[in-house]
Amino acid sequence: MGFVRRLQGRFDEAVNEGEAAIRLNPNLNSAHYNLGYAKLYSGRGEEALPHFADAIRLAPRDPFLFLGYFGIGCVHFLLGDDDRAIEVLRKAIALNPTYPGVHLVLSAAYGMQGRADEASAALAAYFRTGPTARTIALVRAQSPSTRPTFVAQRQRIYEGLRRAGMLEQ
Repeated sequence: MGFVRRLQGRFDEAVNEGEAAIRLNPNLNSAHYNLGYAKLYSGRGEEALPHFADAIRLAPRDPFLFLGYFGIGCVHFLLGDDDRAIEVLRKAIALNPTYPGVHLVLSAAYGMQGRADEASAALAAYFRTGPTARTIALVRAQSPSTRPTFVAQRQRIYEGLRRAGMLEQ
């Protein structure tokens, strides 16, 4: 239910459902992933970090392990820790090089650091994944949340992508 509520943008309910699922089964790594993303999209990224770490710890061979690293990388990027974000996002790519979002955020992180060549390479890798959002306007339109804190944090992605060379329109 928490996953459905998160997809509906009902993040407070998604958090409640995720916490209930973890109370019932503290070892359910998918509940930790979902709770982490619900908190991230609510603008509570720092609170999401332990959930992503728990998901990774609980199932180190999970085929969706990259989602935990992606979540951690997103949090660090949105909070301005680009070095840590890059380190963790590269782990996510090593686990699943076809997931578009990881390349997108990595490109933005390199862009924010002024590392033009790496930003451009990450952006090219993003485009090779066949994403539906090929401009900053489309990335903005596909934001998973309209929560003010998350929207404010997400401005870093748009600026990083601008610096990486993504077109505005």
